[in-house]
Amino acid sequence: MTQKKLEIMSDLKSEIKNLPKKPGIYFFKTR
Repeated sequence: MTQKKLEIMSDLKSEIKNLPKKPGIYFFKTR
């Protein structure tokens, strides 16, 4: 469970760096 969560967080961080103009997507995916 923790490993998967870390992977998801890493993926989200990657998306954020690629889409810094759309932080809404990050919050939406995190929730």
